[in-house]
Amino acid sequence: MTGAVAIDNPVAELKCLKEQAAKLRQHKKELARQLRNAQRKHKRLKEKANQLSDNDLLSVMLMRQEKKARLETAAGAAAAASGTNNTSPAASSSGSQSRLPEEVNREQDTAT
Repeated sequence: MTGAVAIDNPVAELKCLKEQAAKLRQHKKELARQLRNAQRKHKRLKEKANQLSDNDLLSVMLMRQEKKARLETAAGAAAAASGTNNTSPAASSSGSQSRLPEEVNREQDTAT
């Protein structure tokens, strides 16, 4: 039962419970709509991803690596400004990852 409504007034309590049920139904509908939209968006993204060429995928990988490098550089500069040394393992291993798309490009060039 609700704490705001006294037990000695069952009509008010019933009305309050009906209002709560209506709010819950509306919330459930909203959540179902959000879920349906998210599933549709996921499906659209998967269809678009399947249409990407190898070069498109390599371009995306390079953009992600460049962004990650910029963020790590900015984080390193911020850490240096604050006087702490925040060297992460991801920062030290990013050099080997950046060569991957170049190697793939070379392989593609030699294959054609």
